[in-house]
Amino acid sequence: MKPESVNPESVNLELVNPESVNLELANLEFQTGDRVSLIASPPYLKTAEPIPMLRPADKVAVGSQGVILGRAPGNVWRVRFENGAYLLELSYLAPVMPADMSVKDAALPQAPRAK
Repeated sequence: MKPESVNPESVNLELVNPESVNLELANLEFQTGDRVSLIASPPYLKTAEPIPMLRPADKVAVGSQGVILGRAPGNVWRVRFENGAYLLELSYLAPVMPADMSVKDAALPQAPRAK
């Protein structure tokens, strides 16, 4: 079978800046108790303990959902998953939201939560 020749002028290629893809997610601020999902696997996991330890990245699967415990120095968040609490950079996290809510809506300030 002979491959079809393609006219290069007829191909519409659009370059995408990878930094702009998650621009809305980069501006998010989480609050304690917010649900998040792991969107990418870090090279390793650092436990959120008084004396942190490094763990293999396969301890938490991509797509796993966790709860924000708080913020650590830098752009790092303490997140409780089913099998432990870990320190993760914001670039590895995405908010878990109802299907009828957009990322823009999630970035809006929330009303204080009842205790």
